[in-house]
Amino acid sequence: MGERRLSPEKLIEELRAQLAEPDIDERHVLTWAVEFKELLVDAYRDAAEAAEDELLRRLYLRVAKEEQQRIDDLRAELQAMTWALTDSLTGLENRRSFDRRLKTEIARVRRYGQTLACVFIDVDNFKAVNDRWGHVAGDEVLRQMAALLVSAVRAGDVAARYGGDEFALLLPHATEQSARRAAERLTDAVHQHAFTWEDEVIPLRVSVGVACMGKDDPLEDLVRRADEDLVRAKRAAAGYPPTENR
Repeated sequence: MGERRLSPEKLIEELRAQLAEPDIDERHVLTWAVEFKELLVDAYRDAAEAAEDELLRRLYLRVAKEEQQRIDDLRAELQAMTWALTDSLTGLENRRSFDRRLKTEIARVRRYGQTLACVFIDVDNFKAVNDRWGHVAGDEVLRQMAALLVSAVRAGDVAARYGGDEFALLLPHATEQSARRAAERLTDAVHQHAFTWEDEVIPLRVSVGVACMGKDDPLEDLVRRADEDLVRAKRAAAGYPPTENR
């Protein structure tokens, strides 16, 4: 954050662009607020060094100290907000954060005519992992799954723990074809990965559901269709015949 050191004019330009986005993320606003105040602190400290009058120098330093305290408060608020939107086990975004990001991305699809893909990833027979190796081993498997997801997504994609042993991705600008290719690469990576616990390899497979939406598609369809595609994949993996409505 502090490494960017943009000019105030550039920060204002970027902030205006961010505020023009639909459903802007509050965390982003707080980040910009911290950057502005860091610039203020630097300016007041520079002014204090240049001041010839001792009283004026002390005033500048006092204001800089007060602004620094506000920066610390904003950072604490930003950290608390981040924790509230982060899954404590895997470090991915949690379901609440995913739902917020979904609304933001769908608003962008509506506004700019982009596409958006949703991918659900479910660990097959995860209960068997907990039953055989224990819940601590199961937690480690989920953490390793999360690491694979993070390494597989692009900048701007969203990776979340949707709940239990289910994960979700949002892929802005992706078509259904490109999203399915990404899902296949991810599936291959999971199936080739050696999930280990106490020097023992835990065999693991996943099922994946994919859906894509464009500007004119019904808003509520994206998650529902991805979930239905996941159900079909899990039925196929379990050897069940497909059903007419799934």
